[in-house]
Formats: sequence, structure tokens, C-alpha cells
Amino acid sequence: DECDRRNRARDKAERERQEVRQKATKKRHRRKEQLKTRGFSVGVFEAVLHIQGNRCAICRVPFSPKEPACADHHHASNTPRGALCRRCNTAEGMILKAGIDPSEWAARLLKYLRSPPAKQVTDLL
Repeated sequence: DECDRRNRARDKAERERQEVRQKATKKRHRRKEQLKTRGFSVGVFEAVLHIQGNRCAICRVPFSPKEPACADHHHASNTPRGALCRRCNTAEGMILKAGIDPSEWAARLLKYLRSPPAKQVTDLL
């Protein structure tokens, strides 16, 4: 009857709200654990985001659900450093894995962009 149908609809809506709350709780817990493994507490990470204006410390892109903040940390000491976008965090990790000091890498990149090897060849033609 009509009353049963309304009760089922109400119960379904309540179950859906509960699932949303549970997913949000799991997401917060997972994020807290991720921060912890990177040397951050939630409070410290939130303070870092505030200090950085909720933007990547390198490229300054604003963080959003589509561009989430990555908790950057020194891998050997697990010391927190700041919040980076995914691209900058990946680039920073790749530079370090290459075994080049980041300032040396930046100098080499600048030299490469200002004087690309192909330009030397095309200038001869």
C-alpha cells in the first residue's frame, strides 16, 4: 500500500545517505593514514595548505577535487616539505630518481631550452 511504499522509499534514502557518510569517513581515514606515512598530521597539512594559499608550492595551480594536493615529503627522513600538485610531485620525484641535484637539473633545463642541440644543426643548413 501507499504507506509501505513511502516507508521503503524513506528507508532506501536513509541507506543511501548512510553509504555516502561511510564513504566519506573511509576517505577521511585513508587520507589521514596517507598523510601519516608522509610525516604529516592532518593539522600540519591543513596549515601548509593555508600557508601556500591552497596552491601548489611550485607551479601555483590551485588545488581542487580534480587537482588534489599531494603531501610531499623527504623520502629518507620522512620529513614533511609541503603540498604539490600531482605533476610537480611526479616531476620532483623523477628528477631525484635521475640522481641529479634539482638545482643542477634546473640549470641544465634552462641551458637546453635556451640553446637546443637541434638549433645548432639547423643553423648549419
